[in-house]
Amino acid sequence: MRSHFRNLAGWLPLELIGWAGGFIFLAAMNPAQPAPFDICLFKKMGLPFCPGCGLGRSLSLLLHGDPIHSFLTHPLGLPAFLILSVRIITLSHRLLNRTRAPMPKTLS
Repeated sequence: MRSHFRNLAGWLPLELIGWAGGFIFLAAMNPAQPAPFDICLFKKMGLPFCPGCGLGRSLSLLLHGDPIHSFLTHPLGLPAFLILSVRIITLSHRLLNRTRAPMPKTLS
């Protein structure tokens, strides 16, 4: 049973699903409204500064076509967007060219 899950994990593009799903979520999010939840550990610990706060909103603004406010929200939004976009394209290319492990025979 364990090897079945290991084979399935080798076939499913989990990283691709995660990054693309994150972009879809950020594109669907309204950046003008406050976030529905806050997962910042720095804020939860009471620290005044977090280097990552605003990065998600910055990416959302960029996906909504507002690069100026995106940069003002977090200056690393554009580099993060470019890096993640290249990663998504690379993973998609691998998946389409089947350079990953083939689908397990038990699932076909």
